[in-house]
Amino acid sequence: MADMILGPDGFSYSGSTNNQNIGTPFYRRHGSNSSTSVGGGWNNIYQSPDWSIPKKCQLVMNFRCPVRNNTYNWGGMYTRTYYRVNSGSWVDCGHSGYTTAMGYNKYMISGHDNMQTFDFLNRTSDFTLGFLVQATHYNNTNNTGGSHSIGGPDGDAQSDVGASTPWYIYMTLNGWSRP
Repeated sequence: MADMILGPDGFSYSGSTNNQNIGTPFYRRHGSNSSTSVGGGWNNIYQSPDWSIPKKCQLVMNFRCPVRNNTYNWGGMYTRTYYRVNSGSWVDCGHSGYTTAMGYNKYMISGHDNMQTFDFLNRTSDFTLGFLVQATHYNNTNNTGGSHSIGGPDGDAQSDVGASTPWYIYMTLNGWSRP
């Protein structure tokens, strides 16, 4: 059987990599166009649905969030990710450490990107998987999501093509199940 390995050149497989032992790929995506104020303490900024996930799988979770510093201070934030299986208790994945750009004396707009890998090869039946992301500020309130005046100009273009407001915060799962 081939195993997925994250190395200095990205993801690769060890051993034989024919379709019979790699398995079936899957993809999930969800987002939000709401805004959340990130002040003192840990604030919930995003929660995914409880996605249906196939048994015996590995996956990569990607999370993207714009961040705006609302003051003339350093700004920026920390994020903390949780996951849960079958709507059970939240499992803490740790926090990011300081993330986003500092911009003293600026009202900066920055962004946070987070990627984590998960191994569920020991799951013997299909399950649900949900994520919760929390954030706290460095030293003054920040906003995440839609409160950035970066989506307003798209209104006419969205109407012309019948599109909805784009997501500001989004999460994707790219995974593969094993036979």
